[in-house]
Amino acid sequence: MRQLPLSVRLVAGARFDNYLAGANESVVAQLRELASPQRAFRDARAPGVAGARGVAGGLTWLCGPPGAGKTHLLQALGADASTGAGAGTGAVYLPLSQLTAMGPAALAAWQGADLLCIDELGTVIGHRAWESALFGLYRDCEERGASLVCAAREAPMQLRFALPDLASRCAAGQRLTLQALDESQQRSALQLRAQQRGFELPEETAHYLLRRLPRDMSSLCAVLDTLDNASLEAQRRLTVPFIREVLQRQAPGVARRCRITGRVHGVHYRASAARRAAALGVSGYARNDPDGSVEVLASGSPAAVREFIGWLWVGPPAAIVTLVDEGAAETPPPGAPREFTVA
Repeated sequence: MRQLPLSVRLVAGARFDNYLAGANESVVAQLRELASPQRAFRDARAPGVAGARGVAGGLTWLCGPPGAGKTHLLQALGADASTGAGAGTGAVYLPLSQLTAMGPAALAAWQGADLLCIDELGTVIGHRAWESALFGLYRDCEERGASLVCAAREAPMQLRFALPDLASRCAAGQRLTLQALDESQQRSALQLRAQQRGFELPEETAHYLLRRLPRDMSSLCAVLDTLDNASLEAQRRLTVPFIREVLQRQAPGVARRCRITGRVHGVHYRASAARRAAALGVSGYARNDPDGSVEVLASGSPAAVREFIGWLWVGPPAAIVTLVDEGAAETPPPGAPREFTVA
Protein backbone atom coordinates (compact mmCIF):
# COMPACT_ATOMS: atom_id res chain seq x y z
CA MET A 1 0.00 0.00 0.00
CA ARG A 2 1.33 3.43 -0.94
CA GLN A 3 1.13 6.36 1.42
CA LEU A 4 1.16 9.66 -0.43
CA PRO A 5 1.41 13.13 1.12
CA LEU A 6 -1.69 15.23 0.46
CA SER A 7 -1.35 18.99 0.37
CA VAL A 8 -4.47 20.60 -1.05
CA ARG A 9 -3.83 24.11 -2.33
CA LEU A 10 -6.48 26.60 -1.27
CA VAL A 11 -6.90 30.08 -2.73
CA ALA A 12 -5.74 32.55 -0.10
CA GLY A 13 -8.79 34.27 1.36
CA ALA A 14 -11.21 33.05 -1.32
CA ARG A 15 -14.56 34.64 -0.47
CA PHE A 16 -17.62 35.79 -2.36
CA ASP A 17 -16.99 39.42 -1.45
CA ASN A 18 -13.52 39.45 -3.06
CA TYR A 19 -14.65 37.80 -6.30
CA LEU A 20 -15.27 40.35 -9.05
CA ALA A 21 -18.52 39.01 -10.49
CA GLY A 22 -18.88 41.11 -13.63
CA ALA A 23 -21.56 39.37 -15.70
CA ASN A 24 -21.63 36.49 -13.19
CA GLU A 25 -23.68 38.16 -10.45
CA SER A 26 -26.60 35.75 -10.80
CA VAL A 27 -24.26 32.75 -10.51
CA VAL A 28 -22.68 34.15 -7.34
CA ALA A 29 -26.13 34.83 -5.88
CA GLN A 30 -27.22 31.24 -6.49
CA LEU A 31 -24.04 29.86 -4.93
CA ARG A 32 -24.49 32.11 -1.90
CA GLU A 33 -27.99 30.75 -1.48
CA LEU A 34 -26.68 27.20 -1.72
CA ALA A 35 -24.12 27.89 1.02
CA SER A 36 -26.44 29.57 3.49
CA PRO A 37 -27.63 26.52 5.47
CA GLN A 38 -24.15 25.02 5.87
CA ARG A 39 -21.42 25.26 8.49
CA ALA A 40 -17.85 24.16 9.22
CA PHE A 41 -15.89 24.21 5.96
CA ARG A 42 -13.06 21.71 5.85
CA ASP A 43 -10.56 21.13 3.07
CA ALA A 44 -9.59 17.65 1.89
CA ARG A 45 -6.95 17.14 4.58
CA ALA A 46 -9.48 16.39 7.34
CA PRO A 47 -11.96 13.64 6.40
CA GLY A 48 -14.42 11.85 8.59
CA VAL A 49 -17.04 14.19 10.11
CA ALA A 50 -20.58 13.49 9.02
CA GLY A 51 -22.87 16.46 8.63
CA ALA A 52 -26.37 17.31 9.75
CA ARG A 53 -29.48 16.13 7.98
CA GLY A 54 -32.09 18.35 6.42
CA VAL A 55 -29.80 20.27 4.05
CA ALA A 56 -31.38 21.27 0.74
CA GLY A 57 -29.55 18.87 -1.59
CA GLY A 58 -29.06 18.33 -5.28
CA LEU A 59 -26.30 18.47 -7.89
CA THR A 60 -25.06 21.78 -9.27
CA TRP A 61 -22.66 21.91 -12.22
CA LEU A 62 -20.40 24.99 -12.45
CA CYS A 63 -18.65 25.48 -15.79
CA GLY A 64 -16.79 28.23 -17.57
CA PRO A 65 -13.57 29.15 -19.38
CA PRO A 66 -10.12 29.01 -17.76
CA GLY A 67 -9.56 31.80 -15.28
CA ALA A 68 -13.27 32.56 -14.81
CA GLY A 69 -12.99 31.80 -11.09
CA LYS A 70 -14.45 28.31 -10.67
CA THR A 71 -11.91 27.31 -8.01
CA HIS A 72 -12.28 30.63 -6.19
CA LEU A 73 -16.06 30.26 -6.07
CA LEU A 74 -16.01 26.63 -4.92
CA GLN A 75 -13.72 27.53 -2.04
CA ALA A 76 -15.75 30.67 -1.28
CA LEU A 77 -18.84 28.45 -1.20
CA GLY A 78 -17.25 26.33 1.51
CA ALA A 79 -15.92 29.32 3.41
CA ASP A 80 -19.36 30.95 3.36
CA ALA A 81 -20.93 27.70 4.53
CA SER A 82 -18.59 27.62 7.53
CA THR A 83 -20.02 30.89 8.85
CA GLY A 84 -23.64 30.56 7.73
CA ALA A 85 -26.65 29.67 9.82
CA GLY A 86 -27.41 26.03 10.47
CA ALA A 87 -25.91 23.04 12.19
CA GLY A 88 -24.04 21.26 9.42
CA THR A 89 -20.47 20.21 10.13
CA GLY A 90 -19.11 18.88 6.86
CA ALA A 91 -18.24 21.03 3.85
CA VAL A 92 -15.42 19.55 1.77
CA TYR A 93 -13.37 20.88 -1.15
CA LEU A 94 -11.90 18.17 -3.42
CA PRO A 95 -9.61 19.27 -6.30
CA LEU A 96 -9.36 16.08 -8.34
CA SER A 97 -6.05 16.98 -10.00
CA GLN A 98 -4.42 16.84 -6.57
CA LEU A 99 -6.12 13.59 -5.54
CA THR A 100 -5.62 11.38 -8.59
CA ALA A 101 -2.36 9.94 -7.25
CA MET A 102 -4.37 8.39 -4.41
CA GLY A 103 -6.68 6.43 -6.71
CA PRO A 104 -10.50 6.49 -7.00
CA ALA A 105 -11.04 4.51 -3.78
CA ALA A 106 -9.88 7.55 -1.81
CA LEU A 107 -13.12 9.38 -2.65
CA ALA A 108 -15.11 7.12 -0.34
CA ALA A 109 -13.53 8.92 2.65
CA TRP A 110 -15.57 12.02 1.87
CA GLN A 111 -19.02 10.50 2.13
CA GLY A 112 -21.06 12.15 4.85
CA ALA A 113 -20.35 15.77 3.94
CA ASP A 114 -23.22 18.27 3.97
CA LEU A 115 -21.64 20.22 1.13
CA LEU A 116 -19.24 18.54 -1.30
CA CYS A 117 -17.37 20.76 -3.78
CA ILE A 118 -15.57 18.76 -6.48
CA ASP A 119 -13.19 20.75 -8.68
CA GLU A 120 -11.53 19.91 -12.03
CA LEU A 121 -13.98 17.12 -12.83
CA GLY A 122 -12.70 16.89 -16.39
CA THR A 123 -9.50 15.39 -15.01
CA VAL A 124 -11.11 11.97 -14.54
CA ILE A 125 -14.15 11.89 -16.83
CA GLY A 126 -13.89 8.96 -19.25
CA HIS A 127 -12.28 6.67 -16.68
CA ARG A 128 -14.85 4.16 -15.41
CA ALA A 129 -13.25 3.49 -12.00
CA TRP A 130 -13.16 7.19 -11.14
CA GLU A 131 -16.66 7.77 -12.44
CA SER A 132 -17.95 4.88 -10.33
CA ALA A 133 -16.37 6.46 -7.25
CA LEU A 134 -17.92 9.82 -8.13
CA PHE A 135 -21.30 8.17 -8.64
CA GLY A 136 -20.96 6.69 -5.15
CA LEU A 137 -20.49 10.20 -3.76
CA TYR A 138 -23.51 11.38 -5.73
CA ARG A 139 -25.71 8.58 -4.37
CA ASP A 140 -24.51 9.29 -0.82
CA CYS A 141 -25.43 12.97 -1.18
CA GLU A 142 -28.77 12.06 -2.77
CA GLU A 143 -29.73 9.69 0.06
CA ARG A 144 -28.89 12.26 2.75
CA GLY A 145 -30.26 15.34 0.99
CA ALA A 146 -26.76 16.86 0.89
CA SER A 147 -25.45 19.26 -1.74
CA LEU A 148 -22.93 18.32 -4.45
CA VAL A 149 -21.29 21.05 -6.55
CA CYS A 150 -19.07 19.98 -9.46
CA ALA A 151 -16.84 22.26 -11.53
CA ALA A 152 -15.33 21.71 -14.97
CA ARG A 153 -14.42 23.82 -17.94
CA GLU A 154 -17.00 22.02 -20.07
CA ALA A 155 -20.74 21.51 -19.71
CA PRO A 156 -21.79 17.87 -19.02
CA MET A 157 -22.94 17.32 -22.62
CA GLN A 158 -19.47 18.21 -23.90
CA LEU A 159 -17.71 15.47 -21.89
CA ARG A 160 -17.40 11.80 -22.84
CA PHE A 161 -18.57 9.95 -19.76
CA ALA A 162 -17.81 6.26 -19.36
CA LEU A 163 -20.71 5.73 -16.95
CA PRO A 164 -24.15 6.59 -18.40
CA ASP A 165 -25.73 6.86 -14.94
CA LEU A 166 -23.28 9.56 -13.91
CA ALA A 167 -23.68 11.37 -17.24
CA SER A 168 -27.46 11.51 -16.89
CA ARG A 169 -27.31 12.78 -13.29
CA CYS A 170 -24.83 15.52 -14.21
CA ALA A 171 -26.87 16.57 -17.24
CA ALA A 172 -30.03 16.76 -15.10
CA GLY A 173 -28.48 18.90 -12.37
CA GLN A 174 -28.65 22.67 -12.10
CA ARG A 175 -26.08 24.20 -14.45
CA LEU A 176 -24.37 27.53 -13.73
CA THR A 177 -22.17 28.99 -16.46
CA LEU A 178 -19.49 31.57 -15.75
CA GLN A 179 -18.53 34.23 -18.29
CA ALA A 180 -14.97 35.45 -18.77
CA LEU A 181 -14.20 38.99 -17.61
CA ASP A 182 -13.57 41.69 -20.19
CA GLU A 183 -10.39 43.79 -20.07
CA SER A 184 -11.69 46.50 -17.75
CA GLN A 185 -13.12 43.87 -15.38
CA GLN A 186 -9.83 41.97 -15.41
CA ARG A 187 -8.05 45.17 -14.44
CA SER A 188 -10.48 45.72 -11.59
CA ALA A 189 -10.07 42.09 -10.49
CA LEU A 190 -6.29 42.50 -10.38
CA GLN A 191 -6.61 45.66 -8.31
CA LEU A 192 -9.01 43.88 -5.96
CA ARG A 193 -6.52 41.03 -5.50
CA ALA A 194 -3.73 43.53 -4.89
CA GLN A 195 -5.87 45.25 -2.27
CA GLN A 196 -6.48 41.85 -0.66
CA ARG A 197 -2.70 41.33 -0.44
CA GLY A 198 -2.24 44.75 1.13
CA PHE A 199 -0.85 46.90 -1.67
CA GLU A 200 -2.10 49.21 -4.42
CA LEU A 201 -1.88 48.42 -8.12
CA PRO A 202 -1.82 51.64 -10.17
CA GLU A 203 -3.91 51.83 -13.35
CA GLU A 204 -0.86 52.07 -15.62
CA THR A 205 0.73 49.03 -13.96
CA ALA A 206 -2.42 46.92 -14.34
CA HIS A 207 -2.71 48.04 -17.96
CA TYR A 208 0.91 47.00 -18.59
CA LEU A 209 0.29 43.51 -17.17
CA LEU A 210 -2.83 42.99 -19.28
CA ARG A 211 -0.97 43.96 -22.44
CA ARG A 212 2.01 41.64 -21.91
CA LEU A 213 0.76 38.53 -20.13
CA PRO A 214 -1.66 35.68 -20.93
CA ARG A 215 -5.17 37.01 -20.54
CA ASP A 216 -6.63 34.36 -18.23
CA MET A 217 -7.12 35.43 -14.62
CA SER A 218 -5.27 32.48 -13.09
CA SER A 219 -2.08 33.42 -14.97
CA LEU A 220 -2.50 37.13 -14.21
CA CYS A 221 -3.07 36.53 -10.49
CA ALA A 222 -0.12 34.14 -10.27
CA VAL A 223 2.16 36.75 -11.83
CA LEU A 224 0.74 39.45 -9.56
CA ASP A 225 1.58 37.33 -6.50
CA THR A 226 5.12 36.82 -7.83
CA LEU A 227 5.51 40.56 -8.39
CA ASP A 228 4.25 41.33 -4.90
CA ASN A 229 6.83 38.99 -3.37
CA ALA A 230 9.58 40.49 -5.54
CA SER A 231 8.63 44.03 -4.52
CA LEU A 232 8.74 43.09 -0.84
CA GLU A 233 12.18 41.53 -1.24
CA ALA A 234 13.54 44.50 -3.21
CA GLN A 235 11.62 47.12 -1.16
CA ARG A 236 10.40 48.70 -4.39
CA ARG A 237 6.98 49.79 -5.59
CA LEU A 238 5.23 48.02 -8.46
CA THR A 239 6.16 50.49 -11.15
CA VAL A 240 6.27 49.58 -14.82
CA PRO A 241 10.12 49.62 -14.97
CA PHE A 242 10.32 47.31 -11.93
CA ILE A 243 7.73 44.91 -13.40
CA ARG A 244 9.60 44.86 -16.70
CA GLU A 245 12.78 43.98 -14.83
CA VAL A 246 11.13 41.13 -12.91
CA LEU A 247 9.37 39.68 -15.95
CA GLN A 248 12.62 39.66 -17.91
CA ARG A 249 14.15 37.49 -15.17
CA GLN A 250 11.14 35.18 -14.85
CA ALA A 251 8.89 34.34 -17.76
CA PRO A 252 5.20 33.97 -16.88
CA GLY A 253 3.99 30.43 -16.53
CA VAL A 254 5.62 27.27 -15.26
CA ALA A 255 7.02 24.09 -16.78
CA ARG A 256 7.32 20.57 -15.37
CA ARG A 257 8.96 17.46 -16.77
CA CYS A 258 7.31 14.20 -15.79
CA ARG A 259 8.06 10.54 -16.38
CA ILE A 260 5.02 8.27 -16.40
CA THR A 261 5.40 4.54 -15.80
CA GLY A 262 2.94 1.66 -15.97
CA ARG A 263 0.92 0.43 -18.92
CA VAL A 264 1.32 3.59 -20.98
CA HIS A 265 2.55 2.27 -24.35
CA GLY A 266 0.06 1.05 -26.94
CA VAL A 267 -2.94 2.56 -25.13
CA HIS A 268 -3.14 5.96 -26.90
CA TYR A 269 -1.61 7.67 -23.88
CA ARG A 270 0.32 10.33 -25.82
CA ALA A 271 -2.56 11.18 -28.16
CA SER A 272 -4.96 11.45 -25.22
CA ALA A 273 -2.45 13.63 -23.37
CA ALA A 274 -2.24 15.94 -26.38
CA ARG A 275 -6.04 16.32 -26.48
CA ARG A 276 -6.24 17.07 -22.75
CA ALA A 277 -3.33 19.53 -22.98
CA ALA A 278 -5.05 21.37 -25.83
CA ALA A 279 -8.24 21.65 -23.77
CA LEU A 280 -6.29 23.09 -20.83
CA GLY A 281 -4.08 25.44 -22.86
CA VAL A 282 -0.91 23.52 -21.95
CA SER A 283 2.02 23.32 -24.37
CA GLY A 284 4.94 20.89 -24.46
CA TYR A 285 5.30 17.32 -25.67
CA ALA A 286 4.78 13.63 -24.87
CA ARG A 287 7.14 10.96 -26.15
CA ASN A 288 7.71 7.27 -25.61
CA ASP A 289 10.96 6.13 -24.03
CA PRO A 290 12.58 2.75 -24.78
CA ASP A 291 12.20 1.63 -21.15
CA GLY A 292 8.40 1.62 -21.53
CA SER A 293 7.77 4.97 -19.83
CA VAL A 294 6.42 8.20 -21.31
CA GLU A 295 8.23 11.52 -20.90
CA VAL A 296 6.09 14.65 -20.77
CA LEU A 297 6.98 18.33 -20.73
CA ALA A 298 4.05 20.52 -19.67
CA SER A 299 4.19 24.33 -19.85
CA GLY A 300 1.45 26.82 -19.04
CA SER A 301 -0.25 28.60 -16.19
CA PRO A 302 0.37 26.98 -12.77
CA ALA A 303 -3.30 26.00 -12.43
CA ALA A 304 -3.47 24.43 -15.91
CA VAL A 305 -0.22 22.52 -15.46
CA ARG A 306 -1.36 21.24 -12.06
CA GLU A 307 -4.65 20.01 -13.52
CA PHE A 308 -2.85 18.40 -16.47
CA ILE A 309 -0.47 16.52 -14.17
CA GLY A 310 -3.50 15.28 -12.27
CA TRP A 311 -4.80 13.88 -15.56
CA LEU A 312 -1.44 12.17 -16.21
CA TRP A 313 -2.14 9.97 -13.17
CA VAL A 314 -5.39 8.81 -14.78
CA GLY A 315 -4.66 8.75 -18.50
CA PRO A 316 -6.95 7.20 -21.12
CA PRO A 317 -9.25 4.32 -20.08
CA ALA A 318 -6.89 1.54 -21.24
CA ALA A 319 -3.87 2.91 -19.36
CA ILE A 320 -2.72 1.74 -15.94
CA VAL A 321 -0.50 4.44 -14.42
CA THR A 322 1.70 3.31 -11.53
CA LEU A 323 3.78 6.46 -11.05
CA VAL A 324 4.11 10.04 -12.28
CA ASP A 325 7.63 11.13 -11.38
CA GLU A 326 7.16 14.89 -11.26
CA GLY A 327 10.14 17.21 -11.67
CA ALA A 328 10.59 20.51 -9.91
CA ALA A 329 8.77 23.55 -11.24
CA GLU A 330 10.82 25.66 -13.64
CA THR A 331 10.26 28.47 -16.09
CA PRO A 332 9.39 27.35 -19.62
CA PRO A 333 12.62 26.61 -21.52
CA PRO A 334 13.61 28.88 -24.42
CA GLY A 335 12.33 27.58 -27.71
CA ALA A 336 9.69 25.35 -26.10
CA PRO A 337 6.86 24.51 -28.53
CA ARG A 338 3.79 26.71 -28.24
CA GLU A 339 1.57 23.70 -28.87
CA PHE A 340 1.53 20.22 -27.36
CA THR A 341 3.19 17.76 -29.69
CA VAL A 342 3.53 13.97 -29.78
CA ALA A 343 6.98 12.57 -30.52
